[in-house]
Amino acid sequence: MGLFSLMIIPIIYTQSTKLIEFLNHYITNINQDSLDKLIHKVEVFSPELLNKIDDSLNDFLRYVMSFASGLLKNIFHSGVIAINILSLIFITPIVTFYILRDWDSFTNKFKALIPIKFKGDAIQLIEDLDNTLSGYLRGQIYVCIILGCYYALGLALIGLDSGIALGFITGTLTFIPYVGALFGSTLAILVSALQFQNWYYIGLVGFIFILGQILEGYIITPKLIGSGIASDVLKQFIERIERLEQEKREIAEHVRDLFMEAKGNGFEPKIMKQVIKARKMKKEELAEEEALLDTYKRALGLIED
Repeated sequence: MGLFSLMIIPIIYTQSTKLIEFLNHYITNINQDSLDKLIHKVEVFSPELLNKIDDSLNDFLRYVMSFASGLLKNIFHSGVIAINILSLIFITPIVTFYILRDWDSFTNKFKALIPIKFKGDAIQLIEDLDNTLSGYLRGQIYVCIILGCYYALGLALIGLDSGIALGFITGTLTFIPYVGALFGSTLAILVSALQFQNWYYIGLVGFIFILGQILEGYIITPKLIGSGIASDVLKQFIERIERLEQEKREIAEHVRDLFMEAKGNGFEPKIMKQVIKARKMKKEELAEEEALLDTYKRALGLIED
Protein backbone atom coordinates (compact mmCIF):
# COMPACT_ATOMS: atom_id res chain seq x y z
CA MET A 1 0.00 0.00 0.00
CA GLY A 2 2.83 2.39 0.85
CA LEU A 3 4.65 1.61 -2.42
CA PHE A 4 1.42 2.13 -4.37
CA SER A 5 0.92 5.52 -2.68
CA LEU A 6 4.49 6.59 -3.49
CA MET A 7 3.89 5.71 -7.14
CA ILE A 8 0.42 7.20 -7.59
CA ILE A 9 0.63 10.45 -5.56
CA PRO A 10 3.19 12.15 -7.88
CA ILE A 11 1.05 11.19 -10.90
CA ILE A 12 -2.08 12.63 -9.28
CA TYR A 13 -0.25 15.84 -8.38
CA THR A 14 1.19 16.28 -11.88
CA GLN A 15 -2.11 15.61 -13.61
CA SER A 16 -4.00 17.87 -11.21
CA THR A 17 -1.58 20.69 -12.00
CA LYS A 18 -2.16 20.13 -15.71
CA LEU A 19 -5.91 20.06 -15.13
CA ILE A 20 -5.77 23.43 -13.35
CA GLU A 21 -3.74 24.91 -16.22
CA PHE A 22 -6.18 23.40 -18.71
CA LEU A 23 -9.17 24.95 -16.94
CA ASN A 24 -7.42 28.31 -16.55
CA HIS A 25 -6.75 28.36 -20.28
CA TYR A 26 -10.40 27.84 -21.13
CA ILE A 27 -11.58 30.30 -18.50
CA THR A 28 -9.54 33.12 -20.05
CA ASN A 29 -9.89 32.01 -23.67
CA ILE A 30 -12.80 29.67 -24.37
CA ASN A 31 -12.55 27.98 -27.74
CA GLN A 32 -15.80 29.28 -29.21
CA ASP A 33 -15.33 27.42 -32.50
CA SER A 34 -15.13 24.12 -30.62
CA LEU A 35 -18.36 24.83 -28.76
CA ASP A 36 -20.11 25.85 -31.98
CA LYS A 37 -19.04 22.64 -33.70
CA LEU A 38 -20.19 20.57 -30.75
CA ILE A 39 -23.59 22.26 -30.48
CA HIS A 40 -24.38 22.50 -34.20
CA LYS A 41 -23.77 18.78 -34.70
CA VAL A 42 -27.26 18.38 -33.26
CA GLU A 43 -29.33 19.35 -36.31
CA VAL A 44 -32.81 18.78 -34.89
CA PHE A 45 -32.94 22.21 -33.21
CA SER A 46 -33.78 25.50 -34.85
CA PRO A 47 -31.00 28.10 -35.30
CA GLU A 48 -32.62 30.42 -32.74
CA LEU A 49 -32.74 27.66 -30.14
CA LEU A 50 -29.14 26.69 -30.92
CA ASN A 51 -28.04 30.27 -30.32
CA LYS A 52 -29.82 30.29 -26.96
CA ILE A 53 -28.23 26.96 -26.05
CA ASP A 54 -24.87 28.34 -27.16
CA ASP A 55 -25.18 31.40 -24.93
CA SER A 56 -26.44 29.38 -21.96
CA LEU A 57 -23.62 26.85 -22.31
CA ASN A 58 -21.04 29.63 -22.48
CA ASP A 59 -22.30 31.18 -19.25
CA PHE A 60 -22.63 27.82 -17.52
CA LEU A 61 -19.22 26.65 -18.73
CA ARG A 62 -17.49 29.78 -17.49
CA TYR A 63 -19.13 29.45 -14.09
CA VAL A 64 -18.44 25.72 -13.67
CA MET A 65 -14.83 25.90 -14.84
CA SER A 66 -14.18 28.92 -12.66
CA PHE A 67 -15.66 27.11 -9.67
CA ALA A 68 -13.82 23.84 -10.39
CA SER A 69 -10.51 25.59 -11.00
CA GLY A 70 -10.84 27.63 -7.83
CA LEU A 71 -11.78 24.54 -5.85
CA LEU A 72 -8.80 22.54 -7.11
CA LYS A 73 -6.47 25.46 -6.43
CA ASN A 74 -7.76 25.77 -2.90
CA ILE A 75 -7.47 22.01 -2.35
CA PHE A 76 -3.81 21.89 -3.36
CA HIS A 77 -2.98 25.21 -1.73
CA SER A 78 -4.52 23.92 1.48
CA GLY A 79 -2.67 20.66 0.95
CA VAL A 80 0.69 22.44 0.82
CA ILE A 81 -0.17 24.37 3.97
CA ALA A 82 -1.34 21.16 5.62
CA ILE A 83 1.96 19.45 4.78
CA ASN A 84 3.87 22.31 6.39
CA ILE A 85 1.71 22.04 9.49
CA LEU A 86 1.98 18.26 9.55
CA SER A 87 5.74 18.61 9.74
CA LEU A 88 5.15 19.78 13.32
CA ILE A 89 3.11 16.80 14.40
CA PHE A 90 6.03 14.56 15.22
CA ILE A 91 4.62 14.78 18.74
CA THR A 92 1.70 12.59 17.66
CA PRO A 93 3.63 9.30 17.80
CA ILE A 94 4.81 10.14 21.31
CA VAL A 95 1.29 10.95 22.50
CA THR A 96 -0.05 7.86 20.77
CA PHE A 97 2.56 5.70 22.48
CA TYR A 98 1.55 6.86 25.94
CA ILE A 99 -2.17 6.57 25.19
CA LEU A 100 -1.71 3.01 23.98
CA ARG A 101 0.47 2.20 26.95
CA ASP A 102 -2.20 3.38 29.40
CA TRP A 103 -5.18 2.25 27.33
CA ASP A 104 -6.02 -0.65 29.65
CA SER A 105 -5.99 1.74 32.59
CA PHE A 106 -8.35 4.12 30.77
CA THR A 107 -10.80 1.38 29.90
CA ASN A 108 -10.70 -0.12 33.39
CA LYS A 109 -11.48 3.26 34.96
CA PHE A 110 -14.34 3.74 32.53
CA LYS A 111 -15.75 0.30 33.28
CA ALA A 112 -15.53 1.03 37.01
CA LEU A 113 -17.99 3.90 36.54
CA ILE A 114 -20.70 1.55 35.20
CA PRO A 115 -23.11 0.15 37.82
CA ILE A 116 -22.47 -3.52 38.48
CA LYS A 117 -26.04 -4.45 37.57
CA PHE A 118 -25.62 -3.15 34.01
CA LYS A 119 -21.87 -3.62 33.54
CA GLY A 120 -21.98 -6.83 31.50
CA ASP A 121 -24.64 -5.65 29.06
CA ALA A 122 -23.17 -2.13 28.83
CA ILE A 123 -19.69 -3.42 28.00
CA GLN A 124 -21.15 -5.82 25.45
CA LEU A 125 -23.13 -3.02 23.77
CA ILE A 126 -20.06 -0.76 23.69
CA GLU A 127 -18.01 -3.51 22.07
CA ASP A 128 -20.79 -4.16 19.55
CA LEU A 129 -20.94 -0.45 18.73
CA ASP A 130 -17.16 -0.26 18.34
CA ASN A 131 -17.09 -3.28 16.02
CA THR A 132 -19.96 -1.93 13.91
CA LEU A 133 -18.51 1.58 13.51
CA SER A 134 -14.99 0.33 12.81
CA GLY A 135 -16.39 -2.10 10.23
CA TYR A 136 -18.29 0.73 8.54
CA LEU A 137 -15.27 3.05 8.44
CA ARG A 138 -12.96 0.36 7.06
CA GLY A 139 -15.55 -0.58 4.47
CA GLN A 140 -16.02 3.05 3.41
CA ILE A 141 -12.27 3.50 2.97
CA TYR A 142 -12.12 0.37 0.80
CA VAL A 143 -15.06 1.66 -1.28
CA CYS A 144 -13.28 4.98 -1.90
CA ILE A 145 -10.05 3.23 -2.92
CA ILE A 146 -11.79 0.77 -5.26
CA LEU A 147 -13.91 3.45 -6.95
CA GLY A 148 -10.91 5.77 -7.24
CA CYS A 149 -8.93 3.04 -9.03
CA TYR A 150 -11.92 2.22 -11.25
CA TYR A 151 -12.58 5.82 -12.34
CA ALA A 152 -8.87 6.55 -12.78
CA LEU A 153 -8.37 3.44 -14.93
CA GLY A 154 -11.52 4.04 -16.99
CA LEU A 155 -10.81 7.71 -17.71
CA ALA A 156 -7.14 7.00 -18.45
CA LEU A 157 -8.03 4.23 -20.93
CA ILE A 158 -10.16 6.57 -23.06
CA GLY A 159 -7.29 9.06 -23.13
CA LEU A 160 -8.83 11.82 -21.02
CA ASP A 161 -6.35 14.45 -19.90
CA SER A 162 -5.75 14.25 -16.15
CA GLY A 163 -7.98 11.16 -16.06
CA ILE A 164 -6.05 9.55 -13.20
CA ALA A 165 -6.30 12.67 -11.05
CA LEU A 166 -10.00 13.08 -11.82
CA GLY A 167 -10.63 9.43 -11.02
CA PHE A 168 -8.96 9.49 -7.62
CA ILE A 169 -10.54 12.83 -6.71
CA THR A 170 -13.94 11.33 -7.52
CA GLY A 171 -13.17 8.20 -5.52
CA THR A 172 -11.98 10.23 -2.54
CA LEU A 173 -15.21 12.26 -2.50
CA THR A 174 -17.36 9.12 -2.74
CA PHE A 175 -17.79 9.01 1.04
CA ILE A 176 -20.08 12.06 0.63
CA PRO A 177 -23.30 10.71 -0.94
CA TYR A 178 -23.84 11.94 -4.52
CA VAL A 179 -21.23 14.70 -4.22
CA GLY A 180 -18.28 12.64 -5.46
CA ALA A 181 -20.08 11.20 -8.49
CA LEU A 182 -21.77 14.52 -9.38
CA PHE A 183 -18.61 16.60 -9.08
CA GLY A 184 -16.40 14.05 -10.87
CA SER A 185 -18.83 13.33 -13.72
CA THR A 186 -19.51 17.04 -14.36
CA LEU A 187 -15.84 17.92 -14.47
CA ALA A 188 -14.90 14.85 -16.55
CA ILE A 189 -17.67 15.49 -19.10
CA LEU A 190 -16.62 19.14 -19.47
CA VAL A 191 -12.97 18.17 -19.94
CA SER A 192 -13.91 15.48 -22.50
CA ALA A 193 -16.14 17.93 -24.40
CA LEU A 194 -13.35 20.49 -24.63
CA GLN A 195 -10.63 17.94 -25.35
CA PHE A 196 -12.30 15.58 -27.85
CA GLN A 197 -15.21 17.71 -29.19
CA ASN A 198 -16.96 14.45 -29.93
CA TRP A 199 -20.21 13.03 -28.54
CA TYR A 200 -18.76 9.52 -28.59
CA TYR A 201 -16.15 10.28 -25.92
CA ILE A 202 -18.63 12.29 -23.88
CA GLY A 203 -20.90 9.25 -23.92
CA LEU A 204 -18.00 7.02 -22.84
CA VAL A 205 -17.31 9.25 -19.86
CA GLY A 206 -20.99 9.20 -18.93
CA PHE A 207 -21.08 5.41 -19.27
CA ILE A 208 -18.03 5.04 -16.98
CA PHE A 209 -19.71 7.05 -14.24
CA ILE A 210 -23.10 5.36 -14.64
CA LEU A 211 -21.46 1.93 -14.45
CA GLY A 212 -19.46 3.08 -11.43
CA GLN A 213 -22.63 4.13 -9.62
CA ILE A 214 -24.28 0.79 -10.41
CA LEU A 215 -21.25 -1.14 -9.15
CA GLU A 216 -21.08 0.98 -6.01
CA GLY A 217 -24.78 0.75 -5.18
CA TYR A 218 -25.40 -2.93 -5.95
CA ILE A 219 -22.07 -4.72 -5.45
CA ILE A 220 -19.21 -2.82 -3.77
CA THR A 221 -20.98 -1.00 -0.93
CA PRO A 222 -23.36 -3.85 0.02
CA LYS A 223 -20.48 -6.33 -0.06
CA LEU A 224 -17.94 -4.30 1.92
CA ILE A 225 -20.23 -2.39 4.29
CA GLY A 226 -23.80 -3.68 4.39
CA SER A 227 -23.20 -7.41 4.64
CA GLY A 228 -20.51 -7.08 7.30
CA ILE A 229 -22.57 -4.89 9.61
CA ALA A 230 -25.77 -6.86 9.04
CA SER A 231 -24.04 -10.17 9.72
CA ASP A 232 -22.63 -8.85 13.00
CA VAL A 233 -26.05 -7.67 14.15
CA LEU A 234 -27.69 -10.94 13.11
CA LYS A 235 -25.06 -12.91 14.97
CA GLN A 236 -25.55 -10.84 18.11
CA PHE A 237 -29.34 -11.07 17.74
CA ILE A 238 -29.23 -14.86 17.54
CA GLU A 239 -26.86 -15.04 20.50
CA ARG A 240 -29.24 -12.90 22.55
CA ILE A 241 -32.19 -15.13 21.66
CA GLU A 242 -30.26 -18.25 22.65
CA ARG A 243 -29.18 -16.62 25.90
CA LEU A 244 -32.77 -15.57 26.69
CA GLU A 245 -34.10 -19.06 26.04
CA GLN A 246 -31.39 -20.59 28.21
CA GLU A 247 -32.15 -18.21 31.08
CA LYS A 248 -35.86 -18.97 30.76
CA ARG A 249 -35.16 -22.68 31.12
CA GLU A 250 -32.82 -22.16 34.09
CA ILE A 251 -35.27 -19.90 35.93
CA ALA A 252 -38.18 -22.25 35.22
CA GLU A 253 -36.18 -25.18 36.59
CA HIS A 254 -35.19 -23.17 39.66
CA VAL A 255 -38.80 -22.17 40.38
CA ARG A 256 -39.95 -25.75 39.86
CA ASP A 257 -37.33 -27.05 42.31
CA LEU A 258 -38.35 -24.47 44.90
CA PHE A 259 -42.00 -25.32 44.41
CA MET A 260 -41.34 -29.02 44.84
CA GLU A 261 -39.28 -28.29 47.95
CA ALA A 262 -42.07 -26.09 49.34
CA LYS A 263 -44.60 -28.78 48.57
CA GLY A 264 -42.52 -31.38 50.40
CA ASN A 265 -42.26 -29.09 53.43
CA GLY A 266 -45.97 -28.40 53.59
CA PHE A 267 -45.68 -24.98 51.92
CA GLU A 268 -43.85 -23.33 54.81
CA PRO A 269 -43.81 -19.49 54.68
CA LYS A 270 -40.00 -19.33 54.36
CA ILE A 271 -39.99 -21.62 51.34
CA MET A 272 -42.97 -19.82 49.79
CA LYS A 273 -41.14 -16.48 50.08
CA GLN A 274 -38.25 -17.97 48.10
CA VAL A 275 -40.69 -19.13 45.41
CA ILE A 276 -42.29 -15.68 45.18
CA LYS A 277 -38.85 -14.01 45.08
CA ALA A 278 -37.69 -16.36 42.32
CA ARG A 279 -40.78 -15.57 40.25
CA LYS A 280 -40.20 -11.81 40.65
CA MET A 281 -36.56 -12.29 39.67
CA LYS A 282 -37.70 -14.18 36.59
CA LYS A 283 -39.97 -11.35 35.49
CA GLU A 284 -37.30 -8.67 36.05
CA GLU A 285 -34.52 -10.53 34.25
CA LEU A 286 -36.75 -11.47 31.34
CA ALA A 287 -37.90 -7.85 31.04
CA GLU A 288 -34.28 -6.67 30.83
CA GLU A 289 -33.40 -9.27 28.22
CA GLU A 290 -36.49 -8.49 26.15
CA ALA A 291 -35.60 -4.77 26.24
CA LEU A 292 -32.15 -5.60 24.88
CA LEU A 293 -33.70 -7.77 22.18
CA ASP A 294 -35.98 -4.90 21.16
CA THR A 295 -32.90 -2.71 20.78
CA TYR A 296 -31.25 -5.25 18.48
CA LYS A 297 -34.46 -5.64 16.49
CA ARG A 298 -34.62 -1.89 15.89
CA ALA A 299 -30.95 -1.80 14.89
CA LEU A 300 -31.47 -4.71 12.52
CA GLY A 301 -34.51 -3.03 11.01
CA LEU A 302 -32.55 0.18 10.34
CA ILE A 303 -29.79 -1.73 8.58
CA GLU A 304 -32.21 -3.72 6.45
CA ASP A 305 -34.01 -0.48 5.45
